[in-house]
Amino acid sequence: MTVNYTHTSEIIPKVINGNKELFLNEIMSSKENLKYFLEHDTYLKACEKLNIESSNLLLEEIEERKYENGQLIFISFFDNYINDQDDSKNIVFVIYKGNLRYFRFDLKNYLYEINLDYINEEVVAKLDTFDKEKIISYILEFLSIKVVKVPVGISNRHVHLKKEDLEKLFGQGFELEVDRELSQKGQFASKQRVTIKTENGIFENVRVLGPVRSYTQIEISKTDAYKLKLNPPVRDSGDLVSSEVITIIGPKGEITTNGCIIANRHIHLTENDLAKYGLDKNKTYKVKVNGEKGGILDNIHLKVDESFTFELHLDTDDANAFLIKSGEELEIMK
Repeated sequence: MTVNYTHTSEIIPKVINGNKELFLNEIMSSKENLKYFLEHDTYLKACEKLNIESSNLLLEEIEERKYENGQLIFISFFDNYINDQDDSKNIVFVIYKGNLRYFRFDLKNYLYEINLDYINEEVVAKLDTFDKEKIISYILEFLSIKVVKVPVGISNRHVHLKKEDLEKLFGQGFELEVDRELSQKGQFASKQRVTIKTENGIFENVRVLGPVRSYTQIEISKTDAYKLKLNPPVRDSGDLVSSEVITIIGPKGEITTNGCIIANRHIHLTENDLAKYGLDKNKTYKVKVNGEKGGILDNIHLKVDESFTFELHLDTDDANAFLIKSGEELEIMK
Protein backbone atom coordinates (compact mmCIF):
# COMPACT_ATOMS: atom_id res chain seq x y z
CA MET A 1 0.00 0.00 0.00
CA THR A 2 1.39 3.41 -0.98
CA VAL A 3 1.61 5.97 1.82
CA ASN A 4 1.72 9.64 0.89
CA TYR A 5 3.24 11.78 3.63
CA THR A 6 1.83 15.19 4.45
CA HIS A 7 4.91 16.50 6.21
CA THR A 8 8.64 15.90 5.79
CA SER A 9 9.16 15.03 9.45
CA GLU A 10 6.87 12.01 9.14
CA ILE A 11 9.24 10.21 6.77
CA ILE A 12 12.13 9.66 9.16
CA PRO A 13 10.38 8.16 12.23
CA LYS A 14 7.57 6.34 10.42
CA VAL A 15 9.38 4.84 7.44
CA ILE A 16 13.05 4.33 8.09
CA ASN A 17 13.27 2.68 11.50
CA GLY A 18 16.80 1.73 10.59
CA ASN A 19 15.63 -0.39 7.63
CA LYS A 20 17.14 0.87 4.34
CA GLU A 21 15.14 -1.50 2.14
CA LEU A 22 11.84 -0.40 3.68
CA PHE A 23 12.87 3.22 3.37
CA LEU A 24 13.84 2.93 -0.31
CA ASN A 25 10.69 1.03 -1.22
CA GLU A 26 8.45 3.57 0.47
CA ILE A 27 10.28 6.64 -0.82
CA MET A 28 10.09 5.45 -4.43
CA SER A 29 6.43 4.43 -4.25
CA SER A 30 5.14 7.83 -5.35
CA LYS A 31 6.29 11.22 -6.61
CA GLU A 32 4.87 12.79 -3.47
CA ASN A 33 7.11 10.68 -1.25
CA LEU A 34 10.12 11.40 -3.43
CA LYS A 35 9.39 15.12 -3.26
CA TYR A 36 9.32 15.11 0.52
CA PHE A 37 12.46 13.03 0.70
CA LEU A 38 14.40 15.50 -1.45
CA GLU A 39 13.11 18.55 0.38
CA HIS A 40 15.85 20.51 2.15
CA ASP A 41 17.95 18.27 4.44
CA THR A 42 15.62 15.28 4.69
CA TYR A 43 17.99 13.03 2.73
CA LEU A 44 20.85 14.01 5.05
CA LYS A 45 18.78 12.93 8.06
CA ALA A 46 17.99 9.70 6.26
CA CYS A 47 21.69 9.04 5.67
CA GLU A 48 22.48 9.63 9.30
CA LYS A 49 19.66 7.33 10.43
CA LEU A 50 20.73 4.57 8.04
CA ASN A 51 24.46 4.95 8.75
CA ILE A 52 25.16 5.89 5.11
CA GLU A 53 28.36 7.91 4.70
CA SER A 54 27.19 10.13 1.84
CA SER A 55 23.82 11.44 0.75
CA ASN A 56 25.01 10.91 -2.83
CA LEU A 57 25.27 7.17 -2.18
CA LEU A 58 21.65 7.05 -1.09
CA LEU A 59 20.59 9.06 -4.12
CA GLU A 60 22.48 6.64 -6.35
CA GLU A 61 20.62 3.69 -4.85
CA ILE A 62 17.30 5.41 -5.45
CA GLU A 63 18.23 6.19 -9.05
CA GLU A 64 19.34 2.64 -9.78
CA ARG A 65 16.07 1.26 -8.48
CA LYS A 66 13.83 3.33 -10.67
CA TYR A 67 15.86 4.61 -13.58
CA GLU A 68 18.46 3.38 -16.04
CA ASN A 69 21.75 5.22 -16.34
CA GLY A 70 22.00 7.23 -19.52
CA GLN A 71 18.31 8.09 -19.56
CA LEU A 72 16.86 11.49 -18.82
CA ILE A 73 13.94 11.50 -16.40
CA PHE A 74 11.91 14.52 -15.36
CA ILE A 75 10.63 13.66 -11.92
CA SER A 76 8.22 16.59 -11.59
CA PHE A 77 7.63 20.31 -11.63
CA PHE A 78 6.97 21.69 -8.17
CA ASP A 79 5.34 25.11 -7.80
CA ASN A 80 6.80 27.33 -5.08
CA TYR A 81 8.95 24.47 -3.91
CA ILE A 82 12.04 26.39 -2.80
CA ASN A 83 11.29 29.16 -0.34
CA ASP A 84 14.29 31.48 -0.64
CA GLN A 85 12.35 34.53 0.56
CA ASP A 86 12.78 36.18 -2.82
CA ASP A 87 11.91 35.23 -6.37
CA SER A 88 11.72 31.43 -6.24
CA LYS A 89 9.10 30.01 -8.53
CA ASN A 90 9.50 26.43 -9.74
CA ILE A 91 11.96 23.58 -9.63
CA VAL A 92 12.48 20.49 -11.75
CA PHE A 93 14.29 17.38 -10.56
CA VAL A 94 16.19 15.68 -13.37
CA ILE A 95 18.01 12.39 -13.30
CA TYR A 96 20.57 12.29 -16.09
CA LYS A 97 23.23 9.59 -16.47
CA GLY A 98 22.80 8.50 -12.89
CA ASN A 99 23.07 11.99 -11.44
CA LEU A 100 20.30 13.98 -9.82
CA ARG A 101 20.15 17.56 -11.12
CA TYR A 102 18.04 20.50 -10.00
CA PHE A 103 16.81 23.31 -12.21
CA ARG A 104 14.98 26.37 -10.91
CA PHE A 105 12.97 29.07 -12.68
CA ASP A 106 12.50 32.44 -11.05
CA LEU A 107 9.82 35.08 -11.46
CA LYS A 108 11.82 36.74 -14.23
CA ASN A 109 11.90 33.43 -16.09
CA TYR A 110 15.61 32.85 -15.64
CA LEU A 111 16.70 29.23 -15.64
CA TYR A 112 19.28 28.13 -13.07
CA GLU A 113 20.99 24.87 -12.30
CA ILE A 114 21.47 24.37 -8.55
CA ASN A 115 23.67 21.90 -6.71
CA LEU A 116 22.43 19.75 -3.83
CA ASP A 117 23.20 22.47 -1.30
CA TYR A 118 21.51 25.21 -3.33
CA ILE A 119 24.74 27.15 -3.83
CA ASN A 120 26.89 28.11 -6.80
CA GLU A 121 23.86 28.89 -8.92
CA GLU A 122 24.55 29.42 -12.59
CA VAL A 123 22.26 31.23 -15.00
CA VAL A 124 21.62 28.93 -17.94
CA ALA A 125 19.08 30.78 -20.08
CA LYS A 126 16.40 33.44 -20.16
CA LEU A 127 12.96 32.05 -21.05
CA ASP A 128 10.40 34.11 -22.91
CA THR A 129 7.50 32.49 -21.09
CA PHE A 130 7.10 29.90 -18.37
CA ASP A 131 6.14 27.09 -20.71
CA LYS A 132 6.79 23.48 -19.71
CA GLU A 133 7.77 22.27 -23.20
CA LYS A 134 10.12 25.22 -23.68
CA ILE A 135 11.69 24.64 -20.28
CA ILE A 136 12.30 21.00 -21.15
CA SER A 137 13.91 21.94 -24.45
CA TYR A 138 16.23 24.42 -22.68
CA ILE A 139 17.28 21.78 -20.16
CA LEU A 140 17.89 19.24 -22.89
CA GLU A 141 20.00 21.76 -24.75
CA PHE A 142 21.93 22.57 -21.59
CA LEU A 143 22.62 18.87 -21.01
CA SER A 144 23.74 18.57 -24.65
CA ILE A 145 20.96 16.15 -25.50
CA LYS A 146 19.59 16.33 -29.01
CA VAL A 147 15.81 16.37 -29.15
CA VAL A 148 14.94 14.82 -32.48
CA LYS A 149 11.49 15.54 -33.86
CA VAL A 150 10.24 13.96 -37.05
CA PRO A 151 7.29 15.14 -39.18
CA VAL A 152 4.49 12.65 -39.72
CA GLY A 153 2.95 11.44 -42.96
CA ILE A 154 -0.29 9.47 -42.63
CA SER A 155 -1.07 6.76 -45.16
CA ASN A 156 -4.58 5.67 -46.06
CA ARG A 157 -5.13 2.36 -47.84
CA HIS A 158 -3.40 2.31 -51.22
CA VAL A 159 -1.95 0.08 -53.93
CA HIS A 160 1.45 -0.21 -55.62
CA LEU A 161 1.48 -2.01 -58.98
CA LYS A 162 4.10 -3.70 -61.10
CA LYS A 163 3.93 -2.89 -64.80
CA GLU A 164 2.40 -6.24 -65.80
CA ASP A 165 -0.47 -5.87 -63.33
CA LEU A 166 -0.98 -2.19 -64.23
CA GLU A 167 -1.58 -3.18 -67.85
CA LYS A 168 -4.00 -5.96 -66.85
CA LEU A 169 -6.04 -3.46 -64.87
CA PHE A 170 -5.84 -0.38 -67.13
CA GLY A 171 -4.87 -1.67 -70.59
CA GLN A 172 -1.81 -2.42 -72.68
CA GLY A 173 0.85 0.34 -72.57
CA PHE A 174 -1.00 2.33 -69.89
CA GLU A 175 1.04 4.73 -67.73
CA LEU A 176 0.04 6.23 -64.39
CA GLU A 177 -0.92 9.92 -64.42
CA VAL A 178 0.39 12.19 -61.69
CA ASP A 179 -2.26 13.78 -59.50
CA ARG A 180 0.09 15.22 -56.86
CA GLU A 181 3.66 14.72 -55.74
CA LEU A 182 4.32 13.02 -52.40
CA SER A 183 6.89 14.02 -49.80
CA GLN A 184 9.30 11.27 -50.86
CA LYS A 185 11.25 12.28 -53.94
CA GLY A 186 9.92 10.73 -57.15
CA GLN A 187 6.81 9.28 -55.49
CA PHE A 188 3.35 10.47 -56.44
CA ALA A 189 -0.36 9.89 -55.92
CA SER A 190 -1.78 9.00 -59.31
CA LYS A 191 -5.17 9.90 -60.73
CA GLN A 192 -5.93 6.19 -61.05
CA ARG A 193 -8.18 4.37 -58.57
CA VAL A 194 -9.03 0.68 -58.19
CA THR A 195 -11.38 -1.48 -56.16
CA ILE A 196 -10.04 -4.07 -53.73
CA LYS A 197 -12.22 -6.90 -52.46
CA THR A 198 -12.51 -10.27 -50.83
CA GLU A 199 -15.53 -12.55 -50.50
CA ASN A 200 -16.42 -10.70 -47.32
CA GLY A 201 -15.83 -7.03 -48.09
CA ILE A 202 -14.95 -4.37 -50.62
CA PHE A 203 -13.29 -0.95 -50.81
CA GLU A 204 -13.76 1.24 -53.86
CA ASN A 205 -11.73 4.25 -55.06
CA VAL A 206 -8.46 3.02 -53.61
CA ARG A 207 -5.57 5.18 -54.76
CA VAL A 208 -2.74 3.79 -56.89
CA LEU A 209 0.63 5.26 -56.00
CA GLY A 210 3.41 5.68 -58.53
CA PRO A 211 5.73 5.05 -60.12
CA VAL A 212 5.33 1.35 -60.92
CA ARG A 213 7.35 -1.06 -58.81
CA SER A 214 8.86 -4.49 -59.30
CA TYR A 215 6.08 -6.00 -57.18
CA THR A 216 2.38 -5.42 -56.52
CA GLN A 217 1.52 -4.51 -52.94
CA ILE A 218 -1.72 -3.59 -51.21
CA GLU A 219 -1.40 -1.66 -47.93
CA ILE A 220 -4.38 -1.54 -45.60
CA SER A 221 -5.03 -0.87 -41.92
CA LYS A 222 -6.12 -3.40 -39.33
CA THR A 223 -9.54 -1.75 -39.32
CA ASP A 224 -9.76 -2.36 -43.08
CA ALA A 225 -8.67 -5.95 -42.52
CA TYR A 226 -11.58 -6.55 -40.14
CA LYS A 227 -14.05 -5.51 -42.83
CA LEU A 228 -12.34 -7.66 -45.47
CA LYS A 229 -11.96 -10.52 -42.96
CA LEU A 230 -8.25 -10.78 -43.66
CA ASN A 231 -5.29 -11.14 -41.32
CA PRO A 232 -2.41 -9.45 -43.15
CA PRO A 233 1.03 -9.46 -41.52
CA VAL A 234 2.77 -6.26 -40.37
CA ARG A 235 5.64 -5.95 -42.82
CA ASP A 236 8.24 -3.75 -44.40
CA SER A 237 7.46 -2.72 -47.95
CA GLY A 238 8.38 -5.49 -50.40
CA ASP A 239 8.37 -8.26 -47.79
CA LEU A 240 5.38 -10.15 -49.13
CA VAL A 241 6.06 -13.73 -48.01
CA SER A 242 2.85 -15.17 -46.46
CA SER A 243 0.99 -11.92 -47.21
CA GLU A 244 -2.77 -12.08 -47.76
CA VAL A 245 -4.44 -12.68 -51.11
CA ILE A 246 -6.85 -10.07 -52.42
CA THR A 247 -8.59 -9.13 -55.68
CA ILE A 248 -7.87 -5.81 -57.42
CA ILE A 249 -10.37 -4.53 -59.99
CA GLY A 250 -9.55 -1.91 -62.60
CA PRO A 251 -11.45 -0.48 -65.60
CA LYS A 252 -9.96 -3.04 -68.03
CA GLY A 253 -9.68 -6.16 -65.90
CA GLU A 254 -8.98 -7.66 -62.51
CA ILE A 255 -6.28 -9.69 -60.80
CA THR A 256 -6.18 -11.85 -57.68
CA THR A 257 -2.79 -11.70 -56.02
CA ASN A 258 -0.94 -11.92 -52.75
CA GLY A 259 0.79 -8.79 -51.46
CA CYS A 260 -1.75 -7.46 -48.94
CA ILE A 261 0.03 -6.24 -45.80
CA ILE A 262 -0.20 -3.76 -42.95
CA ALA A 263 2.85 -1.52 -43.31
CA ASN A 264 5.12 -1.33 -40.30
CA ARG A 265 5.77 2.01 -38.66
CA HIS A 266 8.85 3.46 -40.28
CA ILE A 267 10.94 6.58 -40.73
CA HIS A 268 12.40 7.55 -44.11
CA LEU A 269 15.84 9.13 -43.85
CA THR A 270 19.29 9.38 -45.43
CA GLU A 271 22.73 8.38 -44.17
CA ASN A 272 23.35 12.05 -43.37
CA ASP A 273 20.17 12.08 -41.28
CA LEU A 274 21.42 9.05 -39.34
CA ALA A 275 24.61 10.89 -38.44
CA LYS A 276 22.89 14.21 -37.79
CA TYR A 277 20.33 12.78 -35.38
CA GLY A 278 22.49 10.06 -33.82
CA LEU A 279 20.29 7.17 -34.97
CA ASP A 280 21.20 3.56 -35.71
CA LYS A 281 19.61 2.00 -38.80
CA ASN A 282 19.83 -1.45 -37.20
CA LYS A 283 17.66 -0.46 -34.25
CA THR A 284 13.97 0.23 -33.82
CA TYR A 285 12.76 3.32 -31.98
CA LYS A 286 9.85 4.78 -30.08
CA VAL A 287 8.20 8.15 -30.60
CA LYS A 288 6.41 10.23 -28.01
CA VAL A 289 3.00 11.69 -28.80
CA ASN A 290 1.78 14.64 -26.72
CA GLY A 291 -1.79 15.86 -26.48
CA GLU A 292 -5.12 14.71 -25.14
CA LYS A 293 -4.62 11.11 -26.27
CA GLY A 294 -0.83 11.10 -26.10
CA GLY A 295 1.31 8.05 -25.58
CA ILE A 296 4.24 6.07 -26.96
CA LEU A 297 4.45 4.43 -30.40
CA ASP A 298 6.90 1.51 -30.39
CA ASN A 299 8.64 -0.67 -33.01
CA ILE A 300 9.46 2.09 -35.47
CA HIS A 301 11.88 0.95 -38.18
CA LEU A 302 14.36 3.09 -40.11
CA LYS A 303 14.42 2.99 -43.93
CA VAL A 304 17.56 4.55 -45.34
CA ASP A 305 18.05 5.78 -48.90
CA GLU A 306 19.73 8.89 -50.30
CA SER A 307 16.51 9.84 -52.11
CA PHE A 308 14.42 9.87 -48.91
CA THR A 309 12.99 12.85 -47.06
CA PHE A 310 13.02 12.69 -43.25
CA GLU A 311 9.48 11.60 -42.33
CA LEU A 312 7.64 9.14 -40.11
CA HIS A 313 4.96 7.07 -41.87
CA LEU A 314 1.95 5.86 -39.88
CA ASP A 315 -1.32 4.33 -41.02
CA THR A 316 -4.73 5.78 -40.21
CA ASP A 317 -5.27 3.45 -37.26
CA ASP A 318 -2.21 4.78 -35.45
CA ALA A 319 -3.01 8.37 -36.35
CA ASN A 320 -6.62 8.16 -35.24
CA ALA A 321 -5.82 6.37 -31.98
CA PHE A 322 -3.42 9.13 -30.90
CA LEU A 323 -5.18 12.07 -32.63
CA ILE A 324 -2.11 12.68 -34.80
CA LYS A 325 -2.36 15.03 -37.77
CA SER A 326 -0.33 14.84 -40.95
CA GLY A 327 2.64 17.20 -40.71
CA GLU A 328 2.71 17.08 -36.90
CA GLU A 329 6.17 16.58 -35.38
CA LEU A 330 6.78 13.76 -32.89
CA GLU A 331 9.80 13.28 -30.64
CA ILE A 332 12.02 10.26 -31.28
CA MET A 333 12.96 8.62 -27.98
CA LYS A 334 16.58 7.51 -27.98
